[in-house]
Amino acid sequence: MLSDGVSTHTVGQDGNCYVERLITTYQTNALSVPDPSYLDICTMRTLAYLRYTLRARIALRFPRHKLANDGTNFSPGQAIVTPATIKSEIFSLFLAWEQAGLVEGFEQFKTDIIVERDANDVNRVNVQLSPDLMNQFRVFAGQIQFLL
Repeated sequence: MLSDGVSTHTVGQDGNCYVERLITTYQTNALSVPDPSYLDICTMRTLAYLRYTLRARIALRFPRHKLANDGTNFSPGQAIVTPATIKSEIFSLFLAWEQAGLVEGFEQFKTDIIVERDANDVNRVNVQLSPDLMNQFRVFAGQIQFLL
């Protein structure tokens, strides 16, 4: 059923219905190539949460700020943000996500992140994140070998 986009459930002894695995019907990408990336609803919900909290964090930390290039010399206390400041704030947010059990691999995240000022729009910062989402524990495989 899971491979056909049907979530599974069980009914407990108390008569309540419990979802075992909640999935979507997404199976292929726009090119009709098999793609399991959005099959589990947990992936989609986690990505939605990361997107929301990222946008909220930046909007709340830097409201009505000016945007300057990295290395610009300005007095402390000014409402000015640079790409490096934004990057640092994203690192802080990643650590909160990690503590919440949503992502892993901070060192790889630091290596992969891109935060840069847009070449065509001086009022814009482009950010590309590649978070490693924490996976679900779905399968336990054990082997017992004994000797007499």
